[in-house]
Amino acid sequence: MVPVYRAGWQLTKVRIVMAASLVGSALFLWWGFDAAQTHGLNPGDGGVLAPLPERLAVGGLIASLGIALAVAMWLYGRHYAARIDLDPDKKQIHLATVGFFWNNHHVIPIADLGCVRGHGDINWGVVCVAAATGHFVPLVDAPWKSVRIVGWRWPLIIDQQGVVLHCKVMQILFGG
Repeated sequence: MVPVYRAGWQLTKVRIVMAASLVGSALFLWWGFDAAQTHGLNPGDGGVLAPLPERLAVGGLIASLGIALAVAMWLYGRHYAARIDLDPDKKQIHLATVGFFWNNHHVIPIADLGCVRGHGDINWGVVCVAAATGHFVPLVDAPWKSVRIVGWRWPLIIDQQGVVLHCKVMQILFGG
């Protein structure tokens, strides 16, 4: 087995955001449950309990946002490369992607790797600051590559700030 890539410190950051999304999701669920019971009782809302359908709609919307946050981070993690190893004898990639509590392991034939696209310095905050001030100041430098894999709906995400352990293999498989 040839070690090719490790996400390194970036993996720690992803795990922190995933843990925060679980906490945020729980808070949104609690807030949605509370809103379904008490929406309308605040003096600013009129001080009268809102009708049940309205309370359920508001509470459901808030709870749905919390669930969407957790699902979005789970999907992101399922496609974020934590570790990539090469088995040259079997011509397979051994890939670990991020889960909420542990890594998910995949074995992929090299032939199943598809097109690779590089993405660098994509940050809408930069565009907005540049439009408002007339000066381009990069706020975030987060280059990454997306790799299509046969049978996967969404591409694999390889963070280019991770640690490349075998440059030649990385370049052959993923273009650098």
